[in-house]
Amino acid sequence: MDLLPALLTCIKAAAGPMRHELQQEVRMYGTSWTLLALAMIVAVLPFGTRAQNDDAAYCRRLADLALRYTGSAGAEGRLAPSPMTRAAIEDCNRGNTAAGIAALENLLRSSGFTLPSR
Repeated sequence: MDLLPALLTCIKAAAGPMRHELQQEVRMYGTSWTLLALAMIVAVLPFGTRAQNDDAAYCRRLADLALRYTGSAGAEGRLAPSPMTRAAIEDCNRGNTAAGIAALENLLRSSGFTLPSR
């Protein structure tokens, strides 16, 4: 994109009846590349968002399993999550799904669970 201003300057300096036509072609060419780049960015953005949403959903699924089936007996006879489980769930809730997923997967595997599919 930095070449466009230099190219336009050269064309402006050139004399002759085709100067205006050349300027239009250069502008159209530059605009086409800009539009192509924007279209590519817009096309790729949803994939990143989808991956984040998928990770968040997987993290919630692991958290539900960990809360339901792991922990130690609490005062009322229910399972109370360990501090490590609570920290992993907090990671998921804060958007740090990579850390939350890793901790919850390790916890569930060590408890003998087969992990759900992603």
